[in-house]
Amino acid sequence: MPGEGVSVSMARANWSTGYMQAAIYRTLLQELGYEVSDPAEAELAPATFYPALGEGEYDLWVNGWFPIHTTLIDDAGVADVVSPIGNEIVAGGLQGFIVDKATAEANGITMLDDIGDNPEMAALFDVDGNGKADLMGCNDGWGCQVVINDTIAQNGWEDTIEQVSAEHAALFADSVGRFNRGESILQYIWTPGAFTAELVPGSDVIWLSVGNPLPSQVGAAALPAEQCPGQPCEMGFVAADIRVVASNEFLVANPAAAALLEAVSIPVIDIALQNLAYDGGANTEADVQAAADDWIAANRATVDEWLAAARSASGFTPPPPPEPEDMEPFRVAVVAPSASNDLAFTQSMYDAVNSLVDSGEIAEFAITDGTFIVEDAAAAIRGYADDGYDLVIAHGSQYGGPLQEIAPDFPDVSFAWGTAVDTFGLDNVYSYSVRSDLGGYVNGVVAAQLTESNVIGVVGPIEVGDAKLYVDGFAAGATAQNPDVEVNIVYTGSFADVALAAEAAQSHISAGADVLTGSAQMVVGATGVAQENDVLWFGTQANQTPLGDDIVVASQVYRWEVILSEVVEQVKAGTLGGTTFIMTFEGGGLDIQFNDAMNLPAEVMASAEATIAGLSDGSISTGQ
Repeated sequence: MPGEGVSVSMARANWSTGYMQAAIYRTLLQELGYEVSDPAEAELAPATFYPALGEGEYDLWVNGWFPIHTTLIDDAGVADVVSPIGNEIVAGGLQGFIVDKATAEANGITMLDDIGDNPEMAALFDVDGNGKADLMGCNDGWGCQVVINDTIAQNGWEDTIEQVSAEHAALFADSVGRFNRGESILQYIWTPGAFTAELVPGSDVIWLSVGNPLPSQVGAAALPAEQCPGQPCEMGFVAADIRVVASNEFLVANPAAAALLEAVSIPVIDIALQNLAYDGGANTEADVQAAADDWIAANRATVDEWLAAARSASGFTPPPPPEPEDMEPFRVAVVAPSASNDLAFTQSMYDAVNSLVDSGEIAEFAITDGTFIVEDAAAAIRGYADDGYDLVIAHGSQYGGPLQEIAPDFPDVSFAWGTAVDTFGLDNVYSYSVRSDLGGYVNGVVAAQLTESNVIGVVGPIEVGDAKLYVDGFAAGATAQNPDVEVNIVYTGSFADVALAAEAAQSHISAGADVLTGSAQMVVGATGVAQENDVLWFGTQANQTPLGDDIVVASQVYRWEVILSEVVEQVKAGTLGGTTFIMTFEGGGLDIQFNDAMNLPAEVMASAEATIAGLSDGSISTGQ
C-alpha cells in the first residue's frame, strides 16, 4: 500500500460532466492506500483551481482541458510547479457553438461569422433586447469564457455578439426551453456530455464553424456536413485533451500516484452514457460514486494492471520547459506624432511596446516620434517597412491616408494604425481603437463629487477619435452624478498647441471652474495653468500624476499592450492583418489609476468602483 498514511487533497471542476472521472480516480488512489479528500467538497472553476494548486492548497484534479487551460495556468504563474499528466481522454473534448436548425436554414447561417458580421442576423438571437446576439456561454473562470470573448474581440464582433456568462447548466436549460417554444437559440456546448442528446446536431441544431479562430484554436473537426454545414468545420476550439493536472511536489513525492495518473484512460462513450444517466435523474453524489464503481468493476482487469504498475513505480520527473522556437527576432517600429514622454497619446504606446520587450514577446523596438507632419510620418513608415520590420505601427489617426498607399507595397510586412476601425480591406493592416468614453465617464463621476463651484472645464484638441469620445464620456458621467454641474467644453483645434491649451484652461478657470480635464499631448499647457491656480485635474491616455501630484486626481491609462500582444501573436502565426481591435475595461486594456496622494474619501472611491463595474456589465451606459 504505497499510499498508506499519505493524505491527498483533491478538487473537481464545477461542471457535472467531469464528476464521474473524479470519482474513478479518487477510488483508484484509495485502492493504493491514499487517504483522498472528497472532491465534491472542493468544486472550483479552473481560474480558481490553478492558483490554489500552485499555492499547495490542493494536490490534483482530473479536469484539465488542453490547450485552453494552458493560458489559465500561465496566467496563474504556476506553470513551473504544476504538470498535466496522463491521457485521460485524447482529443475527446469537442466544443463549439450551436444554433437551431430552423433559424439556420431559413437565413442561410452556417458560420458564426454570418451572425457576427450581420446585425440583422444577430438580432435574431437577441434575448435581452439590446440588438446583439446573446451567445449563451460559459461560467466565470472557465477557459472557454476567455476563448469566446477573445474570438469575439479578434473578429470585431463586440457590437453584434455578446457572451452571456452564468451557470452553464441553467443557460443550456433556458436554451432548450426556448428551442421547444420555437425560438432561435445560440449556445456553447461541449462533448462528452448529454447536451447533444437533448439538442441533436443535424436534426435539432447545427454546429457553426468560425472563419477566423484564435491561432491557438485552429483545427477542423471531422464532423459531417449535415451536422456542421460550414466545411471545413473550424469550431473556434481545437478538440481538447482532457488530462489530470497535479502539483509537481505531489508527483515527485508519490511515484505510485504519478504512475497511476499517467496510466488511466477512460473512453468518451462511457462518460457520455453516464452523463445521460445523470441528466436523466441519477444525479446524487451516491449515483456518481455508483457509476464510478460500476465502471471500475467492468474494467477490473485493466484497472488491476494500472495498479500493479503503480505499486512498482520508481518515480516522477517533471517535464523540462519547452525549448524556444528557432525563429528570427521579432522587430516592431512605431511612428508617432508627439514625444515619447508626452504623458499622453504617444507615451501610452511607447510604454506598451516596451512592456512587450520586457516580456520577451518583442526582441527589437524602434520609434520615430514627433512626426506630426504627415509627410514626415509617411517617410518613416515606408523606411521601417523597407528595413524589414515585422510590425510597423502608425500611431495616429492622421496617418491613414499614407498607410493605405504604403501597405500594398509591402505584402510581407504587418502594419497597425489607430485610433481607427478601418483596415482598408487589406490583409496586412490591423486597426485599433479605444472606448475612451468609459474612463471619461468614470473620471466625470468622480469630478462631479469633488467640484465645489459646480463648474468643470474640458480642454479638447480636435473633435475626433478617442479625444471626442473621452470628452463626451466625461460630460455624461459628470452630469449623471450631479445634474447641477455645468460642464464647459472648448476644443482648441490642435493636438499639439500647448499655448492654446493653456489659454483654454485659463478661460475655464475665469468662468469659475475648479476642476479641469483634457486630452492629447497639448494638455501639459492646461495642467500648468491648473497647478498655478490649485485646480484639480483628471488625465487620460497615460498616467499624468507627474504633471502635478498635488492636482492630478486620476488618469485613464491606455494599456495598448493588451491588444498588441494579440497582434504580435497573430503576426507570428502568419496572420498579418485584417482585424480591428477595440480596447475596453475587459482584460485590463483601460485602467483608472488614482493618485494616492489625493486621499479621496472612501465613498468617492466606492462610487468609482461601482461605475467601472456598471460600465463593464452593461448596467451603465455612456450614451456613446
